[in-house]
Amino acid sequence: MSLSVIILAAGEGSRMRSQLPKVLHTLGGKTLLEHVIATARQLDAHHVCVVYGHGGEQLRSALNHLDVDWVEQAEQLASAA
Repeated sequence: MSLSVIILAAGEGSRMRSQLPKVLHTLGGKTLLEHVIATARQLDAHHVCVVYGHGGEQLRSALNHLDVDWVEQAEQLASAA
């Protein structure tokens, strides 16, 4: 059986008090999203899909080299901070 992973990365990250989308913040030289994708790959995921929204162009341009499918969440229904 093959494993598919969907990563929800559409949030603004307003509690982080940064203009940078939260998944683009770095930890140990990699973005948070790169850490999550690496974990998905360690699970031998056959297919990895990233759902993005806020800062989408910035996110895609910074991480376009990653072998994932990108899906835009046009309408943001985030929780209130």
